Amino acid sequence: MKTEQQAAPFFFITGCGRSGTTLLRTLLDAHPGVNIALECPLIINLSFGYARRRIWREKHLEAFRRDLYKQFRFDQWKTDTEAVKQALLQYRGAYRFSDLCMAVYRQYPSNFSKENICSLGDKTIVHAHYTRRLMKLFPEARFIHMVRDYRDRNLSLSGGKPGRGQIVLKTLNWIEVQKSIEKSKAAEPHRFMTLRYEDLVNDPSAWFRKVCEFLGIAYAESVFDYHKDDGIREKLYQREFADTWQQHLFGPITAGQCGKWKEQMDPALTEISDRLAGKRAEEYGYERLFTAPAGPVRFRYFFPVLVHELVSLRRKVIDLLPFRARNFLMGRSLLLPLYRRMYGRKT
Repeated sequence: MKTEQQAAPFFFITGCGRSGTTLLRTLLDAHPGVNIALECPLIINLSFGYARRRIWREKHLEAFRRDLYKQFRFDQWKTDTEAVKQALLQYRGAYRFSDLCMAVYRQYPSNFSKENICSLGDKTIVHAHYTRRLMKLFPEARFIHMVRDYRDRNLSLSGGKPGRGQIVLKTLNWIEVQKSIEKSKAAEPHRFMTLRYEDLVNDPSAWFRKVCEFLGIAYAESVFDYHKDDGIREKLYQREFADTWQQHLFGPITAGQCGKWKEQMDPALTEISDRLAGKRAEEYGYERLFTAPAGPVRFRYFFPVLVHELVSLRRKVIDLLPFRARNFLMGRSLLLPLYRRMYGRKT
């Protein structure tokens, strides 16, 4: 029997961190017909242990629930434990892994008022590396690909004072994510919508209307009042996180964060960013000041390039490990702390 959870379409917001994904997630969270949870990599992580299961007995559902509560940041959802348990128990029998995930997402207690939930969504940054896998797990799902000028993103991630090694690592990450998503998009382009952060903040109403059309949900102008809700900042995010990363989120949408690199970024750092980004930048409408080849930059900054490649390789190797070993290792890294220590200041 088809349940209410199965009937609600699912979507993913994907892209690099600091590309407007949280802004769009917040707008959709404020929509009365959408339930989109806080960031948590539960779908990808649990898929390595449960995606192939087709028949679910109570012992399988209980194991799924136990592993669910071990997922990074799932505790921040503040779900009703008994409600999640009862929701999962409805799936005894022949169901897909995605059906159970959607049942869990429906239990997310949004801080905004909801009416009839017509769509469920996810915004988890790590999912950008797994879009092809997600397409197979959720064959009806749609994907909103958020893109932001890599130079503004680099400044945002570095608190406005990036070192050269940091710029290399961040730009290579931007390239890798866009490449991964574009490869998936080429297979089924009708399932993707690419949205530039700059377009969204310059004309929020028009572009949010296009997002709603893409997702097949009614447009709601009321979402732009999300920041007027008393105490919403504290309800959505922990204070330290909000103060560090989302200080511009809780106010009217403006384009004030666009193009800051033109005044604040050292020309040498702009050159590194531009040359590494290459023609990929122009594909999204970002004009480069420096168009020389990337090869010499990659050679000069061999160490951060190597670290980036090792981090990517680490993820691919860990994905080959057994389910529980993978889950244990995914939250640990010996490479990034080392890199950040060596390149945390200008070099």
